[in-house]
Amino acid sequence: GEARAQEYQAWKNASTLPAVNGAHGKRFLMTFVNETGYAEYTKFADEGVKMPVGSVIAKESFNVSKKGKVKHGPLFFMEKVAAGTADEFGNWLYTAYTTKGKVMKVKQGFCHGCHKAFEDQDALGYPGEDYRVSSN
Repeated sequence: GEARAQEYQAWKNASTLPAVNGAHGKRFLMTFVNETGYAEYTKFADEGVKMPVGSVIAKESFNVSKKGKVKHGPLFFMEKVAAGTADEFGNWLYTAYTTKGKVMKVKQGFCHGCHKAFEDQDALGYPGEDYRVSSN
């Protein structure tokens, strides 16, 4: 029932291939960004990043078993909100959905605990350099 979960695959890809990235359970991630945030996100800047309010980033996840079987994982979202909405989290809200479409109980502080390491990048952990789309 979540609109973003229905539409994110129509957004532009920020990664060319799924890549293992950060602390998302050692899963492969495919990154999508909505139109509002795509141009800023795909600069892949190391500092001075200010994502526009309304930017939404979706990360599909999956892993591969030792037997080569692909297992889908959670769908992760980050949404940039207006200043004063979630200042303690850099004004980002984090959401995740199970493979069955149920909202996961995600603690904002848990997600932001890792993302704040990228403070100069407005809390963005980018796909690895080998997996990024060509920047603007």
